[in-house]
Amino acid sequence: MPVTIFANARAASSLRPAAGLTFGVAEEPGSEGSYLPWRARSEVRATAVDIQLNTGTKPEYFLPATRTNFAALAEAPPQTHLVMPEQTGQEDPRPGLLIVDTSGLSPEEARLAFTRGLQEIREKDLECVPLVEL
Repeated sequence: MPVTIFANARAASSLRPAAGLTFGVAEEPGSEGSYLPWRARSEVRATAVDIQLNTGTKPEYFLPATRTNFAALAEAPPQTHLVMPEQTGQEDPRPGLLIVDTSGLSPEEARLAFTRGLQEIREKDLECVPLVEL
């Protein structure tokens, strides 16, 4: 099954090499004060370096925080593809990028969340394909 692991700055240090997985950088939403683009760009690029150091492969994708504007293009690490989740307002899965946020979950809780997402996809007669095919 095609899976891409997106990691933010906090999670990148925990990654390890894994056959068959691709990796991407997930930008963290700003939580304090005004948005500072140079700080975001610096954090995103440092995360990309950490992913490469820990997995042995460069991240292939960049998932920006909720801002879906041209700033995301400027913040993307070099040689990554920008991906965006669809905001549909519906809870049902639709064709596009399925994101299972496992932040703060135990390994078992993360597996259950992932399994639930896959089950919903199957129930809608959808299938998982590599990001490169979207």
